[in-house]
Amino acid sequence: MGSRSLHDEISRNKRSSIILASILSIIIIALIFSFSYIFAPEYLYIVLPLSLVFVVGYSYSSWMYGDQVVISATGAVPAEGQEHIYLRDTVEGLSLAAGVPTPKVYVVPSDEINAFATGRDPEHASVAVTRGLLNALDRQELEGVLAHELSHVRNRDVTLMTLVAGLVGLAAIL
Repeated sequence: MGSRSLHDEISRNKRSSIILASILSIIIIALIFSFSYIFAPEYLYIVLPLSLVFVVGYSYSSWMYGDQVVISATGAVPAEGQEHIYLRDTVEGLSLAAGVPTPKVYVVPSDEINAFATGRDPEHASVAVTRGLLNALDRQELEGVLAHELSHVRNRDVTLMTLVAGLVGLAAIL
């Protein structure tokens, strides 16, 4: 088994995102269709096209705004001020080294130790760390965590994670 280049991995992640989003969309449409078939079969000809439009619209909005939903749901706030200058500078330096645009940087007001990256692509990415992580790790450990999160941005894993989160959220609502 040969090694893959970064571009091969990015292409694979893009394909995986499209395939997974398509499969989840089909499952959601099938669920809507099944409920309609059982409870209101006379409206199938209306429900099927409407569910298709709804799922496509929801998928698009999840892709476009999913990162903002995640940031808002976690209560993250922009890493501003002198208190977070090292965090911002570290993300900027690591982004430069990774060859990706500098993502927006957030801090989640939680004592848990966690970090995540979100966004639809490197140009629209965000990285968030919890207050607990900032307090628990030294600078070198923090740089390692941030480098890991930026690898998700560079490899476009964030695209897949954002789509999956949105569609799984929709499936949970249904």
